[in-house]
Amino acid sequence: MKIYVHHTLPGRLRLLYDKKDVSPQQALLAMALIAVQSGITSIDINHIRGSYLICYDKTLITQQEILNLFAALTEKYLQNPQLLESVAAIPQQESIVGTIIEHLIYHYVKRWFLPAPIRT
Repeated sequence: MKIYVHHTLPGRLRLLYDKKDVSPQQALLAMALIAVQSGITSIDINHIRGSYLICYDKTLITQQEILNLFAALTEKYLQNPQLLESVAAIPQQESIVGTIIEHLIYHYVKRWFLPAPIRT
């Protein structure tokens, strides 16, 4: 799996991957395989952007070791049908447009239909 370091801080690492080469299900499988490693405290994935956000304990694992873990994820793992089947459904990203519309509806319904003392 080919990844690129986008941003790094001590204990925090953002990696980018090419969305053309890696399917969302393969990226989720890679996340599951990396998350169980010693020293990884959390790992989040953004399928839309094609990135991983990894928080790790820098006393247990180094940035280079994390990059080596991703490099070790070859087609043998990422193309394995049994492993891909074992990964849960791909989580859907919440749409910002839907959230804004939901907040606007809530605001105006509250403003138009509730008496002034109850609105706040």
